[in-house]
Amino acid sequence: MKRQNETPTPGSGQSDVFNEAEAAAYLHQKPRTIREWRATRGLPCFKPTAKVTLYRRADLDAWLDRSRVAFPPRSRARSVVPAVPPPRQKCPTSAPGNENEVTS
Repeated sequence: MKRQNETPTPGSGQSDVFNEAEAAAYLHQKPRTIREWRATRGLPCFKPTAKVTLYRRADLDAWLDRSRVAFPPRSRARSVVPAVPPPRQKCPTSAPGNENEVTS
């Protein structure tokens, strides 16, 4: 007999149909997150009655596979940053072409 606080795990021989709390535990999320994903991200479910929402393990696994985002591999080459910054250039004190003028 299944206890209420037991979470089905893959290969355990338990039911392949989860209620909301079991689906949340299976996906390592909170029930609220499961409800949000159902409403906004198309998490597959079926509703045998108006108040009961059930999830099939195979549907959850397939949805996870479809929703996986592939990130490009990180480049191993790093940009070379000089250890010492280049010296600052001094701003000219007079207008160009007026270096020989003497001001009084």
